[in-house]
Amino acid sequence: MTGRRLVARRTYVGIDLDDVACYGAIYGFDVGVRNDDPVLSRGLVRLLDLLDEVGGRATFFCIGRTVDTALDDGGEAAAALRRMVRAGHEIGHHGYAHDYRLVDAPRHAFEADLDRGLTALERLGTAPVGFRAPGYTHDGDMLDTLVARGFRYDASVLPSWGYFLARRAVQGLVRLRGRVSASHPRIPWRDFLHTEPFRSHGELWSLPISVTPVWRLPMVGTFLLAGPKALRRHLEREARRAGVLHLELHGLDAVDASDPEVPPALVRYAPELRVPVTVRLERLRRLLLDRPRPCEPLAAWVDTLDRGPIGQGSGP
Repeated sequence: MTGRRLVARRTYVGIDLDDVACYGAIYGFDVGVRNDDPVLSRGLVRLLDLLDEVGGRATFFCIGRTVDTALDDGGEAAAALRRMVRAGHEIGHHGYAHDYRLVDAPRHAFEADLDRGLTALERLGTAPVGFRAPGYTHDGDMLDTLVARGFRYDASVLPSWGYFLARRAVQGLVRLRGRVSASHPRIPWRDFLHTEPFRSHGELWSLPISVTPVWRLPMVGTFLLAGPKALRRHLEREARRAGVLHLELHGLDAVDASDPEVPPALVRYAPELRVPVTVRLERLRRLLLDRPRPCEPLAAWVDTLDRGPIGQGSGP
């Protein structure tokens, strides 16, 4: 019993390094892929500083085009990426072009995007074993391809009705303003069956992002660090009492409206950017320090799962 409790009290952190171009696409405007993207040159640096402070490690899900752009430029963003690798954080695959609609494309289109992303991440000296689909939108063909490419896990399951209903609301708002959102309208109903890790398509582990009991509110930075007070406090309580916590963050969680590279149009659409980054990072720091052990990358969770049945629960 002692061993079971020791394994169960763990915190796993996955951080999506979506660039500002991804958010512009969600809200229906084009900001372009930039070599000075603040998600890397500022947000990533701040997150690395915080993780150093709390003594934790995370999985950073990188977009291939962002890596290529940063490394070709060789500036602050490239330095942040190289620091991330040197610090021993896990690098995960988040697609090459962060294309939400690949799930609707022929399988060879996803294979090409995946392989191009692998080539980009190899420039960092890494060979990713984990994948997260853009917008959490995935299907069986995509998972089969991950198995064929030797991936160990997929982290695309978000079993939260509230999240996907909120996404539908944003898509509707964008449409009312005469724009088109790039995010996918699909609601992955089958994913809502899973709040604990499970094997699919052979040896591939699926690692659901943690949600609260009953209401299935997602443990994601947008709500946990910058949401309305009542929602944020509820999520904080549940996160602190969770057995295994799979926390999902974004690089944008460490950026705010005062960063000069942030497009003003994005600030109008993304209210979390109006919460000072110092406030959000302090909330994250307190949460990670209140958990019973330093946070770990998702590959460490898979190692634990592969060792046997002890500690395989994933939900709060």
